[in-house]
Amino acid sequence: MKRQIGTLSLVTLVALMIWVFAEAESLVRVDGRSIEVRFVTEEDSGWDVRVLSAQGWTGTVRLKLEGSNAAIGAFDGALREAVRLSPGVNPFVPLVAGERTIDLRSALRDQSALGARGVTIVGVEPATVQIVVDTLISVDARVVVEVPDRERVDAPAAEPASVTLRYPSRFAERFGTSPSVIARVDGAMLKGLAEGEPSLVKAVPVQVAGGLGQLLGVKLEPMRVDVTLTVLSKMDSVVLASVPVQIQMAPGELERYRVEALGEAGNGGEDGAGGGFVSDVTVHGPRDLIAGVAEGRIRIFAVVRLLPDELDAGITSKEVVFVAEPPQEGDLSFQAERTSVDLRIELRVMGEGGGGGGPATDSSDGG
Repeated sequence: MKRQIGTLSLVTLVALMIWVFAEAESLVRVDGRSIEVRFVTEEDSGWDVRVLSAQGWTGTVRLKLEGSNAAIGAFDGALREAVRLSPGVNPFVPLVAGERTIDLRSALRDQSALGARGVTIVGVEPATVQIVVDTLISVDARVVVEVPDRERVDAPAAEPASVTLRYPSRFAERFGTSPSVIARVDGAMLKGLAEGEPSLVKAVPVQVAGGLGQLLGVKLEPMRVDVTLTVLSKMDSVVLASVPVQIQMAPGELERYRVEALGEAGNGGEDGAGGGFVSDVTVHGPRDLIAGVAEGRIRIFAVVRLLPDELDAGITSKEVVFVAEPPQEGDLSFQAERTSVDLRIELRVMGEGGGGGGPATDSSDGG
């Protein structure tokens, strides 16, 4: 009895093993497996391959497979890594310049990473993909350093002075014969740099101008450079050959007195309106304000403000006060060899009246 039970158990076990083996080796068809596919070339091959972007390629391919359960199970392990399709290595991806349509099923079936596993690829989605294969042009591109307009720097220079620019030959006309690239230094990079001495700005990004860097296959090496530059002083100065004199007094005093600016600084103004000028006035201040002075957008006047008691006393000279018009919030300073004006103050003859039609003649402190 025990022998019969043992024999029956052995038979059952053998039958189970045969069933398991048969099940593992039976052919099945499965759908919905996904794999990542990349078209690549070797780094120094001199070739470039790109998928044309207009077709909505995502890099993911869905597979329909046929094979035994065991083989498909092993195949699933291979799907975890991206499949690299290289022109000239895979016979269904030829190494020939130009655009072409690739049959993905044929290319993947020939791929060694997916072959010899007892699994047949019977369908793929998408079925095809369009690529463009091109030779790469490699040139030395000069690095042009750009700084913000509001910043003034001296002798900006990049190190290295040129970088390697690679691009597909189909873009050759767009790059021209002497391409250059830009290392753009922004205001934040200049903060904290000492003025008047060379400074090093490290790792400035390099980019291709005119949007050409967005073209597929365009590469720069290196992608960052160091820039040496000298930040000039944020202050500047300008020398004005002559600054007009304004004489200011209360309107009522203008009816009583005739005031004439005399001598070297005054140079002959009269009739309570000032006239004349102060020579060789150096104006010092922030760069943007000095630029406005030099261009005439900001006018400078040498103002003589006369008080009633000074008019009554008939003073013969007084220091000028330099003012800007329109008034400026920034600090401007002024220097001249002579800043006083010689004056002639006379009472007007009754009925003569004032005027003179010159600059402002009130006694306010404004410019």
